[in-house]
This record gives sequence, C-alpha cells and structure tokens, in this order.
Amino acid sequence: MRSGRGAQNDSEGRGCAPRPGPAFPEPRPPRLHAARLGFIFDPQELEHCVAKEEPAAGRALSGMLVGRSLRQTKLPQAFRARRAGSGADESVIEYGVHLTYIGTSRLAQIRPSPPIPPRCKVEPVSDRPRLAQKIAIVTGAGAGIGKETALLFAREGASVVAGVFEDSNAQHLEQLSAGLPGSIAVVPCDVTRDEDAKKLADTARSRFGGLDILVNNAGIAIPGTVIDTAEEEWDRVLDVNLKGVFRCSKHAVPLMLERGSGSIVNVSSINGIRGNHRLFAYSASKGGVVGVTMAMAIDHAAQGIRVNCVCPAAIDTEMTRRSLASAPDPFKQRSALVAKHPLGRIGRAEEVAYAILFLASDEASYISGVALPIDGGRSIR
Repeated sequence: MRSGRGAQNDSEGRGCAPRPGPAFPEPRPPRLHAARLGFIFDPQELEHCVAKEEPAAGRALSGMLVGRSLRQTKLPQAFRARRAGSGADESVIEYGVHLTYIGTSRLAQIRPSPPIPPRCKVEPVSDRPRLAQKIAIVTGAGAGIGKETALLFAREGASVVAGVFEDSNAQHLEQLSAGLPGSIAVVPCDVTRDEDAKKLADTARSRFGGLDILVNNAGIAIPGTVIDTAEEEWDRVLDVNLKGVFRCSKHAVPLMLERGSGSIVNVSSINGIRGNHRLFAYSASKGGVVGVTMAMAIDHAAQGIRVNCVCPAAIDTEMTRRSLASAPDPFKQRSALVAKHPLGRIGRAEEVAYAILFLASDEASYISGVALPIDGGRSIR
C-alpha cells in the first residue's frame, strides 16, 4: 500500500486517490548520467537512478552497497553481461563507487571513490543504544568528565576500557558500572608512561577485540603565570595534558586502522582557545590539544578516522572544587567564575559527556576537525 497523505485519506474512506509520484526523467543519450552510491541511496533510489530498465540488478547492487565492505566484490551478473566492450573494472571497492552510465542500462565506467563509514544512514532515536557493539578507551576515567563519559558510554552499550589513575576511583567506577548495557574494564593508567598508554590499547584488543573510540580526557592544572611557573610544573602539565594525548593516540590509531574507521575525541578547554588568568601552562597545553586535533583530523581522514575535541569552560568537577577551595575567598571566587558565563551557572560533567558521546558516535559521521566549546556562552562574551 502506498504510504503518505493519499493512503491515509483512502483508509479514512474519503475516496481520494493517492497522487502519482514524480516520473523519472528519461536520460538523454549520449550524455553521461552519473550517480554516487553507497551513502544515502536506498534500493528504490538506486533502482531509479541507475537501473530503471534492470530493477533486479539494481536491487542486487544496492544490497551489496548498504552497510558492508565491498572490497573486491563482483558486480551482479546482469551488469557484467551488459558491460561488453566498455573496458570497465568488475570490482567495486570499499563502501562507495562512482558509476557512470550511458542511457539507462549500459555500464560505461566504474572507478573507486574514497571509503565512507559502513553505517549508511543515521537511525532515528530509539531504544537501541547509541554505541552498541562499539569499543572505547576513556582516559582520566576515575573522576569528573572522564567518569561520566565512561559510564554514559556503557549505558549506551559500549565496551569501555577505563584508564584510572587512582585505585580508589577504580573500585568506585566498577561499582557504578554494574548492570549497565555495556561493560567497563578498569585499567590503572598514568598517561605520562608510554607502557600504560600501550596497555590501554592492548586491553581493548585482548578483552573486546579491537577499538572504535578513543577519548583523551586525562588532565591536570597547576596555577601560575609565566613568571612564577616552575619549569618542572610546566613540564608536568604538558606531559599529562598534551603528551598524554600523543601517547594514547599513537597506540590507539593502529587498532582503528585495522577496523577501517574510528573516532577520537580530545578534551581540551575554553582556556585553550582564549587563555585565562594564572593558567599559563594549562592554557598552553590545552591550546596544543586543539592543534593536534586539527593535525590528526587531516592526517587520518582518508583512513576513515574522525578527530574532534571539546572545549569545556568551568565544570563542576573535583579539579574545579579544589581550585575554588584554595582561593582566599572561595565564595567570591565562585561568584566571579559564574559571572563569566552568560547562562549564569557552572556546567555539569555529564553535559560534557553527552557532547563527547555525540562526537564519538556515528551520528557525527560527517564531523571532523572541530573544536566544540561547551561553555555556557562564555566564548561569545
């Protein structure tokens, strides 16, 4: 039965015949009629666009294109039979191809196009977990943004390797993750140690079978200006916040290459874009995170790996609370901090986690190289 307004009127007994759909225009030989397949084309669209006179072959070809690897897949027999003398290659490579036709049925040329994600369409919001069958690493997962991200990923069906710096946080995280749709494997991790970064990747492979998502979240802040920041403090902040991203990404990217796609979300800061008072080393490190995000996005786009970062402003985490508690007047300091944000409050860690979830998921499959402020409007003030 035809769906849409006409069908609804029929079911209500109003006697209104459904309007006929738009006729597919006849091709104008010998001009070439081209179609890019594999991402938004469903079988009906494919049948109309490239196989009007051969619907069975069109459906067979679209079935191969939707949601699976096409490496060295042979064309349907109906198409191969019509390609005599065209000199075309018979292999469809990766997830997308350019098909060029003369008329409606004679295959004139086929050549590979860059790979696209295996998921061809974003599904509507449903009960299906957004990260079902995904494998993720989250660093700094013992508290704050990292903890909320690891738990949210597990609630959305992901298998998560959670890098945790302190053992007490590891036990708490394991307790919170009990009964969630996904799972969390807690791994002690200091991102300043290359062997610990490698252990995260090795655990993702050995326990879950690979890696789809990396969230580089581990970070520290030591207040100070360029004058009163000690060199050891400078080195420590950059070793955790910036070089930690390098170490974890270095071991994670090869696993994503094995799967043909991946998503990396780095946690930077609004201070990495705008700077901040007495946060000289921290602002420098987070600005570096924005830079490496852009560089990695360019380097690995052709390999199906997306790289983005989030730039939170003031978030209610243990780090923020410690900073406020160390101020001469914590209440006054908190009020001044809130006043910088047009929304009039400090953000919550779960609000950042949901932004990370979006960027990590297939819903953001066309987003890469983005530095997303999550700042209550602070960046516009």
